[in-house]
Amino acid sequence: NGGPVAINDGQTVDRSGSLPSVDEVINKYVQAVGGAAVLNAMTSQVVKGTVDLVGISRGGTFEVYTVAPNKSLSIIQPNPAEMVRLGFNGRVGWVQTPAGVRTLKGAEFESVQNSSDFYAILNLKNRYPKMTLVGKSKIGYREVYVIDLQPATGAADRLFLDAETYLPARMNTSRMHRGALVAVEIYYDDWREVEGIKFPHVLTHSFQKRTMTLTVKEIKNNVPVDAKIFEKPL
Repeated sequence: NGGPVAINDGQTVDRSGSLPSVDEVINKYVQAVGGAAVLNAMTSQVVKGTVDLVGISRGGTFEVYTVAPNKSLSIIQPNPAEMVRLGFNGRVGWVQTPAGVRTLKGAEFESVQNSSDFYAILNLKNRYPKMTLVGKSKIGYREVYVIDLQPATGAADRLFLDAETYLPARMNTSRMHRGALVAVEIYYDDWREVEGIKFPHVLTHSFQKRTMTLTVKEIKNNVPVDAKIFEKPL
């Protein structure tokens, strides 16, 4: 069998055959993660782990603190000399780097505001007025549903849901990187249940020819979080 090997990277979308409705697929996604009741009962989450930048640095750390409905703080330290803190207190978005602190505006602000939505999975219809099930594709050996998520303004995101588990396999979206919105491909792997909610324990971000792998070591749900950490540093 010396024929060409098909590269299944989700680029080719099969639109033939009968497809479920986009609402059916999204509802199954919510169920797969744990269901609306369990998700709604959550009030906070703390995630910690390691971060590797492929070919650049290994063994860095990350921490993400989120509190309902919309507060978040991410701390990424890929190496001892570089730390980035990205925060949102429900009104103000900010970033702190070795160069200093600045308030986020425009697309940067929208990006951090959207990613701070604690119930994002349940609020998909609010954030994306138009959701389209484009068809089916393959990522590696997995069959996936391909869903285009169109926000009121800005570019569409593309979500790839595993056709068997209904858990996300990949998301093509845009994120802030050094003050600019860049296209990023996020792979979600090693889904495990923590207190009734499934969470990916390996997240791989690919952007601008860089690959960053976040490996989750600890997840705590519904723990007290000091609200002060979300405020912009003086």
